[in-house]
Amino acid sequence: GSNMLEEYKHYLYVMFSISRALFYARSVAAKDESHLGSNRVVVTNAPITADLNPAQQKRAAVYDNVDMTRRFEIKIHPKTENITKLLINVVQQNILFRNFKSEEHTKIVEAFEFIRAKAGEIIIKQGDSGEYFYIVESGKLEVYMESCGLRLKVGRTLDEGDYFGELALMYNTPRAATVVTVEDSNLWRIDRQTYRTIVTHHNKETSDE
Repeated sequence: GSNMLEEYKHYLYVMFSISRALFYARSVAAKDESHLGSNRVVVTNAPITADLNPAQQKRAAVYDNVDMTRRFEIKIHPKTENITKLLINVVQQNILFRNFKSEEHTKIVEAFEFIRAKAGEIIIKQGDSGEYFYIVESGKLEVYMESCGLRLKVGRTLDEGDYFGELALMYNTPRAATVVTVEDSNLWRIDRQTYRTIVTHHNKETSDE
């Protein structure tokens, strides 16, 4: 009945997200190769799978180029101790960050910025270019997918400690779904370039030691 329909919707959402990411990864692979030999660090990415070791999984989370000739400045956004713990807990559990060191978790969390969203606000829209990864501090949000003229609610309502939009940190690919607040919500977000810059610089510093 209703449970089977919800599971089917979630399956469609997951498969759609993966297929978009894979398509984009293949389409830009040739272009990325042209940067080899320049002053940029090119970290190629493949979908994170069980056959990758932790080091490969870490590198796989960074896809675009990071200009190593530019000064490394990441803005730190102040947070309370409780908020820091909430964000740290999420990034430690997420597959994108799970194999990072604690200092990397700290740097990434420091870079999350706060946004306040009113009820009914569209946070991300299906088809738009993805830029941010979001973590929910408080409030409630719904996830929808549009297909063949239909708007389907996907999965359960998002609330404290949930997250969405993580594919934006790996690929510059269109959003696979729309996320809308159903009440006033506090969110924290980090953009793709900031995330990749932190990870790439940390990897370089580690390799130079």
